[in-house]
Amino acid sequence: MKVMGITFALAVLLGAGVVAAFTMTDNRRQTVVPSAPATLQPRAVRTPTSEPATATSGDSVVAGVSATAATAQAPAGSPGEVRLGGDRLMGRAIAQPENAGGKLVIGVNAAPTSLNPLLAGPQPVDSILNAIFEPLIEPHPDTLQPVGVLAESWSVDARGTLWTFNLRAGITWHDGQPLTAADAVFSLQSYLDPTYGYASASALDGIVTAIEADGDLAVRVSTVEPYADLPVVLGILPIVAAHIFGDVPPEYLPLHGGSTGAAPEAVVGTGPFQFTALDADGTVHATAYAPYWDGAPVLEELVAQPVGSQSEMIELLRAQEIDVGTLPAGAAPAFEGLDVRIADYALTGFTMLGFNLNSNTTPMFQDARVREALLLALDRDGMAQQARFGYADVMPGTLPPNSWAANPDSLSATYPFDPARARQLLDDAGWTTGTNGARTKDGRELAFQLVTNSENVIRVEYLELIQEQWRSVGVQVELVIEPFADVERRLTESGDFDAFLLGYSWGLSPDQSAVWGCASGRPAANFTGYCNRNVDNLLVRAQRELDGDRRAALYLEIQELVLAELPVAVLDFPRGLTGVAAHVHNVYPTGVSLYFNAETWWLD
Repeated sequence: MKVMGITFALAVLLGAGVVAAFTMTDNRRQTVVPSAPATLQPRAVRTPTSEPATATSGDSVVAGVSATAATAQAPAGSPGEVRLGGDRLMGRAIAQPENAGGKLVIGVNAAPTSLNPLLAGPQPVDSILNAIFEPLIEPHPDTLQPVGVLAESWSVDARGTLWTFNLRAGITWHDGQPLTAADAVFSLQSYLDPTYGYASASALDGIVTAIEADGDLAVRVSTVEPYADLPVVLGILPIVAAHIFGDVPPEYLPLHGGSTGAAPEAVVGTGPFQFTALDADGTVHATAYAPYWDGAPVLEELVAQPVGSQSEMIELLRAQEIDVGTLPAGAAPAFEGLDVRIADYALTGFTMLGFNLNSNTTPMFQDARVREALLLALDRDGMAQQARFGYADVMPGTLPPNSWAANPDSLSATYPFDPARARQLLDDAGWTTGTNGARTKDGRELAFQLVTNSENVIRVEYLELIQEQWRSVGVQVELVIEPFADVERRLTESGDFDAFLLGYSWGLSPDQSAVWGCASGRPAANFTGYCNRNVDNLLVRAQRELDGDRRAALYLEIQELVLAELPVAVLDFPRGLTGVAAHVHNVYPTGVSLYFNAETWWLD
């Protein structure tokens, strides 16, 4: 499999949103009368266990799915098995509407660069394009397994190289034209065409050999070899109307009225809301699409308003000028006593503490005992509590808590805070403490630089905490805080760094080749230079394995090997926060989807 290019790797370093999910028999949703209201409060640092998590909303308390519990569920299905579409409510309870109509305003960090998904690129979770356009499948927020949207079922043949996605019958575009397999074929082929430059599809370079229609309601995708992640890599891409864009040359697409909004009648999706207008400031307006295939929306209008800064988002939400908005970790106290609930949820990203493993420049990191000691010396729970106000999951492993493959309870290497053990390991590695408290070996002091980007104040605070805690075990660190562009050059070009602290977001797949693969290197995200051929072989086997249980075992083995060598220390998995006004019902923010039940949203 071809490694992801630098554009995508750096996008995830910056925390770009990702999107994908699971399955069931009923094509329609079931409305549930919720239990007594509850409100999410600021929280202590969470360490996931085998017990199911509990997600709280302003309307009900809903049982979630733990990473461990999710592991037992096969994500792709065995060859020959037909997987049905699944519960599109994602296990959330839906309050029956007491009112209809009204306008809901969502504050977003940026306007879409285009109204055409082929040009807009991967969208943040809160992008209104996700309410206008729909993919074949979307991710379950608790497991990252595929849930059917336009596809009611899918299967893979006995060889594992021919996937069939069966579309739901009776779906129409917003202009009344029927959705057919030709639309899906055109869309998916376009995403894979390098002319469009859709970065996240580059993971499929050399994998997909053909995409074709089988009648009006079936799409067949052929691959050169078994590729278990096809549903959550290709299936999550939004489908666009072939009758609108099929005859438009790619070079003319940016100026097409369906891309710019100049021709609203050409901005047609299949989602619960249809585009109506784009303001000069980037605000997007959409109205309810009454013939929506999964039930007419309760709301009359949906608006996505770009907000210039985190502080402005807080103020607009406090003033009730917007109804929903993503928030930074420290924002929760600003809403105490107000009619705003704070929803927190798992994300796919983690805080990455990486070590340069080049023996010519950083000989102190060649001994795994040193890397282990450095991690054991860090009070990760305390750091997350101080820097992230407790909104982080501190847990063993390298996969996020909402991944079906994480399986943290089965990992043997956990690295709890243990400064005494850290000191012993450094002693054993030959780094002895002198009269000044600093450690030396062969006349060299255990001292190095730790770099992060200045734009992220939380990471800067982390660096200061790390410096203090490492000093307590005799390790001296010089902090280097500089613009991200400079950090990028160090990591991807010059290799001029000792250790670094950044954020990295996995995709929906549990594949970790971009960070651990020997061939990945700096153009992807293996900045440390880590290489273990056993890990490489397991990564390939896991990508080709279609049996869910066997695949989960492979990812557990990969994590064990990586954790034993610690090229990168996972400090925590930050949680996302979204503020939702109390008069808004049925909105369940998650790290991978927001609009999955948008047609059920309603206002007091």
